[in-house]
Amino acid sequence: MKVGKNHEKYEKLSLLLEQDLGLRVCFKCNKILPLEAFKPNTQTNTCREHLREKQRRFVVGTPARRAFNCLRCKARADSIAFGQKSIKFSFNEMTKILTEKQIQDYTHYSVIPRRPNETLSVDNHAVVTVRQRKYIMTRWQESKDAEQYECDIACFLSNKFRMENETESVAL
Repeated sequence: MKVGKNHEKYEKLSLLLEQDLGLRVCFKCNKILPLEAFKPNTQTNTCREHLREKQRRFVVGTPARRAFNCLRCKARADSIAFGQKSIKFSFNEMTKILTEKQIQDYTHYSVIPRRPNETLSVDNHAVVTVRQRKYIMTRWQESKDAEQYECDIACFLSNKFRMENETESVAL
């Protein structure tokens, strides 16, 4: 970063405002505010109000949005293992394929592709438990056999009742 004359002038003006007048500039709202409006013992130029707003944005998220972000991160890691460059899932598409129970217990589920050679999308997805995903991905990494992978997925998906009961026992 170049330090020019304007930067030096800003530093001097900033010091004058702070030391002499007890004021500081908030870069978010472009207002000159008293030092009490800023976090003490720091040199940040963002007032407390804007810091709280930033924290609220991270905390406030719907359960469906948190589920989407978590499942999408797992799906992205899997797509890299399959050699895919991207996944094609939007928030609305993901919420349509998941049940309400799956959204609430999103940590127990994963979304993986049915066909490993194609990009994960609405047409190429399977919702499985975390244990099933681990088993399938381990077998895939050992063999890289697409037919075996699809057979494993078909086996797990044909036994929906077992998958739901397995999840309930994990939740307890």
